[in-house]
Amino acid sequence: MSEERQTGRAWPPRGRFVGPRDRALLPVYLRLLDAAEAQAAWEEAAEIVLGLDVAAEGAKELWAAYLARAQWMVDQGWTQLATVD
Repeated sequence: MSEERQTGRAWPPRGRFVGPRDRALLPVYLRLLDAAEAQAAWEEAAEIVLGLDVAAEGAKELWAAYLARAQWMVDQGWTQLATVD
């Protein structure tokens, strides 16, 4: 069974480049970063922000992948958002 079927959500984008899906996920990334800053439990953030069933296999890993991508956006990805074409 695929991870998406188990958790109901696709994995976040990967790689060194900000793509259209990252841009669409900016509000999600910001909410996850806010939850982390507030020291919310991973289960709370995963359920409220990502809409995950936290009892599903792979839910914690999926939440961690989204949070890691959000942190990457803060650390590196933002420079691509700031570039004017």
